[in-house]
Amino acid sequence: MRSSDGRARGWARMFAFLRLPRSQQGTSGDVEGDDRNLGVSGQIEAPTEVPPLPEAKPAAEHETAPVTPLPLLVAEGVEGPGSRASIIISALHLAAPRLNPIAVLFVNVRDAAVEDAVTRLRWETGIAATCSPDPLTEDHPALAQQIVLYLAISHFASEAHGRAGNLAARAGAGVLTLQQRPGRDASAMLLLMQRASHDPMALASEIVRLTAHR
Repeated sequence: MRSSDGRARGWARMFAFLRLPRSQQGTSGDVEGDDRNLGVSGQIEAPTEVPPLPEAKPAAEHETAPVTPLPLLVAEGVEGPGSRASIIISALHLAAPRLNPIAVLFVNVRDAAVEDAVTRLRWETGIAATCSPDPLTEDHPALAQQIVLYLAISHFASEAHGRAGNLAARAGAGVLTLQQRPGRDASAMLLLMQRASHDPMALASEIVRLTAHR
């Protein structure tokens, strides 16, 4: 019974304390009211005016830098007795890790197998290689670009390759026309380069050399 009476008296004193005004509830050294949780005494006043937000400035327009076209290598895209596009494509696969950024255009392409091989060259090496069904003539749009090299391989001497090479040379390009079976009147340079007409590795080295500083 004593324990019950003690608890009752304790609850009575607590309720009596809570009924006192807030100014009388604290003891010496206590902070008034709920402000003790903030570590300050007294009442905190909210600011009467909220400073305005800075005005948002419109985003600056990004100027697009002009796109400089890649130097262009033009290659004959016929596969057959008159031209050997397959060796050029194989050489470009081998040369790709050493080539400066360059675009490749195969002209005179009318064979689906060559188109597929050029597509594979583009996907596997990252070279910007494309095909055109038209031969390199005076009105071909490729001549308006920065051609760095015209490349062609044939079994025997080709008048078509000679005419296209002359057009490319007039446009400022280097010219490499190779023959796999040069005639008796072939120049010493043509005979020296005969290996490159058969060996893709040798041709790859020539492509890298001729396009390095253009």
